[in-house]
Amino acid sequence: MQRSTLALLIVAQTLAGCGDDEPSAHGDGGRGDGGSQDAGVRPDMDASTSPPSGLDAGAVPDGAVNDAALSPADAGPKMQPVTIRFAGRVGTAEFACGTRYPNQGSTAATITPVDFRFFVQDLKLLTPSGEEVPVAIDRRDPWQAEGVALIDLENSTGSCLATPGTNREITGRVPEGSYVGIRFANGVPESLNHGELTALPPVLQSPGMQWSWLLGFRFVKAEVQQVLEGRADAGAPAGTDAGADAAVRMVPGFALVHTGAVGCSGNVSLGNVQCSKPNRNAVRLDGFNPDRNVIAVDLGALFGASDLTKDEQCHSGAESCAPMARLGIDDDTGLPLADQKVYRVE
Repeated sequence: MQRSTLALLIVAQTLAGCGDDEPSAHGDGGRGDGGSQDAGVRPDMDASTSPPSGLDAGAVPDGAVNDAALSPADAGPKMQPVTIRFAGRVGTAEFACGTRYPNQGSTAATITPVDFRFFVQDLKLLTPSGEEVPVAIDRRDPWQAEGVALIDLENSTGSCLATPGTNREITGRVPEGSYVGIRFANGVPESLNHGELTALPPVLQSPGMQWSWLLGFRFVKAEVQQVLEGRADAGAPAGTDAGADAAVRMVPGFALVHTGAVGCSGNVSLGNVQCSKPNRNAVRLDGFNPDRNVIAVDLGALFGASDLTKDEQCHSGAESCAPMARLGIDDDTGLPLADQKVYRVE
């Protein structure tokens, strides 16, 4: 009798252990037996919005974009790459170091290039509606940094003695769209124009483009040398090295224009330099499509009003300087003129 009673007690305890577990704090403990919540869904979530396996609600998988949290203002305009190309010219002829160019300047002199480099800032493209859209200039050492680029048309051959490297384009990004014109200035932004050279980007360390600690940089550096017919070192046929002999530099007719800010005062280390003559132009070219056109830069037009049989050196100071006006800079105030003669669309 005692054995039967003990057996009945053991069976009863075993049957009691087969009942449902207590529900967890997170719902039905993963049941799928017709409970009030779908399997794996938290009580405060609808099944249609359940996160992927392994993610909490509101989490975003790696590489995905949370569109709900990203407003159109945050996204910004869609950008496209753009390349602005330049081409050196002397009149209608292609610019090249070591080449002789006859009939230049006010006295129809024969010249050969010595240097031709310039900085570009405030670069903008024009839309068909007339809107000016800034170009975000790429960082491309040693030719570009944010807000400034250096175009170098000489290659240190012939009479050119600057740098062997050349750069004839500016790369950057603009909002997607079509463009029908361009604006820019020859210059270096004021935030970069006065400062410790070693702390500035490589684009501003091209030899010969620094002017002085206070004045900053040469914005445009263009130099030509008169070539005298009949000299052994200067009478070579056009298209050959016309300036191998350094003596060619000693004849009359060395002309240059160096533009840059003048009338500057203040303390460079304190960042409070001000210049009475900024000497930056404002070039506008209509009918320019960056996909089809280049900007021709005419050295002949720059010196078109100069007597190139004489030494004519323009350092953006108090002296009268015909090339300044041809670049589109008022000689007296250093402010932009409405017109310029050096740049054109091809």
